[in-house]
Amino acid sequence: MASAIQVLILQQDRSKIVKEWWEEEDDDDFSLTLKEWEESSSFWPERLLKNLPEPMEVFLCLHAEFLASGYSPVFLRRVIQQAHKSMWAARVYLVMDKDWLPVRLDPENPAPFAWTETVLKNKVSDILKWSMGSDTSSEASRRSRKRMEKLVAHLPRREWKCLLQTPFALGAEEEFLLSPYLVSSFSKLNNQDCLIMLPEKRDDYMAYIREKVKEASGFNIMIGIIDQLDTPPSDLDTFCRNNGCSLIQFHGPVELFYFLQRLNSLKLSDMDETSATPVRVVKPAFKSHLPQLLITHSYLPSEPHSCLAAANDTWEITAHLNDEARVEIYPAIKCVKLAHILADLGHVLAWIHIGHGDDENGLQQAQDAAFKSAQDWLNSFASYKSSLPLVLFCSCSSAAVAKRFAESGVGVTIGFARKVNKEFCVELTKQVVKAALDSNGSRLAILEAFREGSKVLGTEDRDASPVAFWASH
Repeated sequence: MASAIQVLILQQDRSKIVKEWWEEEDDDDFSLTLKEWEESSSFWPERLLKNLPEPMEVFLCLHAEFLASGYSPVFLRRVIQQAHKSMWAARVYLVMDKDWLPVRLDPENPAPFAWTETVLKNKVSDILKWSMGSDTSSEASRRSRKRMEKLVAHLPRREWKCLLQTPFALGAEEEFLLSPYLVSSFSKLNNQDCLIMLPEKRDDYMAYIREKVKEASGFNIMIGIIDQLDTPPSDLDTFCRNNGCSLIQFHGPVELFYFLQRLNSLKLSDMDETSATPVRVVKPAFKSHLPQLLITHSYLPSEPHSCLAAANDTWEITAHLNDEARVEIYPAIKCVKLAHILADLGHVLAWIHIGHGDDENGLQQAQDAAFKSAQDWLNSFASYKSSLPLVLFCSCSSAAVAKRFAESGVGVTIGFARKVNKEFCVELTKQVVKAALDSNGSRLAILEAFREGSKVLGTEDRDASPVAFWASH
């Protein structure tokens, strides 16, 4: 066995492991344990039906013995992608064994962090360096979510660098990881922003931070600390809040590295920078209406394979969306619950529904397999106060429901007259959703994407042809 990854499934903010197993690399067999992933795909829908709404989280644990020999990028990528496809776009974390220390300048293993390139390209939520186990995994993900909130708050126009109060005891490989971001002083910044890092063993840190905040002019700063499980020092926390500085905790240099990588990978939309002057918001007064995509599924406990397929479709639809799109996923939808979801969201650019349909009875809902009419589903929108540019039903025999939604004023609705060709449906959905997001819901853009996307099917499967309707006001 070349290497192995321990898989832990937990529900967000809960320390009890829901399921765990090992994925083992085998040179002669490239398959994963699909049975385990299929079972895991139903965990969140099942809990939604029991009023336990927190999503699942996936922890892929890299143990010290296998980190020492290195992970195959192909094997690592395959496990990460399977987690994405199976778990309803859940957060996927890579957890490095805290007991592992790379051998400095090992001639037989010159790049023990080479696998991080694979991680960066496959939408892993974070790299964590923690103990293997449930309690620490839950705490690690909570702290990671708080860190990643800062990414949105600091959507960069400029590159971010990192200034260390004192040099950390870094291994040669860790120093190599951080080297592209390190600066020795503010004077080394070149139209860049800066993350100021305090070490775990801090000496006179408040005087240092006060001095640096005074020196900072013409660029943004954040303050980071290396800690184990402690909460931030109260004096530092108070100072940061009073001075409008984000305070971020890290558990080690690898977590710092991945944060800097993610921070610098975010990009604002291309624009003519000479046409407008950016200003800092002093006091937010306007609610943001970023593009919101709602994806629902009618989960049936008797159809676990359909649940895995729907989770896979959801990932295929959302994997390539940009960071500005907000996606709400609800894999166990019932008519009565849809109304509450819409009330919470307030604005939806596109609603995608996956489930069974029927010409006469409408769409099936989760759990009880009852079919609800088009009017029943429309009743969930009775209190909805915004426009709805796009609705797409990935459901057999859903054309009648789609037509009824268009008659009620939805910009464009898409359904299927008879059966659904799953592969084609996903590709079509990706195209029309992209058009809706890129055009802020333009009917013409959505219909053009539908027309072009429909050509993909050609004459191969006429029985699976989609139909589109648009509201003529």
